[in-house]
Amino acid sequence: MKGKKQKNNPYSKNKFEYDEKRDCFICPNEEVLIKKGGSMNTMARYSINITGQIVRSVYLEWISAGKGKMKQITSDEYEAERLWMADKMRSEEGKEEYKKRKETVEWPFGNIKQNLGLREFLTRGVENVKNEFNLVCISHNLTVLWGKMGRKLDCTFGCGICF
Repeated sequence: MKGKKQKNNPYSKNKFEYDEKRDCFICPNEEVLIKKGGSMNTMARYSINITGQIVRSVYLEWISAGKGKMKQITSDEYEAERLWMADKMRSEEGKEEYKKRKETVEWPFGNIKQNLGLREFLTRGVENVKNEFNLVCISHNLTVLWGKMGRKLDCTFGCGICF
């Protein structure tokens, strides 16, 4: 994907392979990082047990993060889906699909936010907000229809509300 730069570190998270069956990560040195628990925001932590098995100096340098601390990889329950979607978006088919979305789905929201100025609602309550949003959507749709009919949206009286 374009947005995120891949880290050049040989032990960054993108260099680790996620094994969905065993629910673990495999590092570039073929060591297995097992799940060590989670945190309150449901992020699972994966770390490695260094009981004399690892003697590679580069690897030991990577996992020793200071005073007895070990580097950890955090992940959540949607790791497999996130990796699948990233691979899909890197493919040519995924890029073409995303272009369609940009043309059909995203531009109305950009128009409503930027051109119509709806960045927050003036009313309170779910029902009132729905009504306000529906009015803005009607305004957007009428503008699109008017444009497709080939007419300009110039106000004849300078009030800004008439066509």
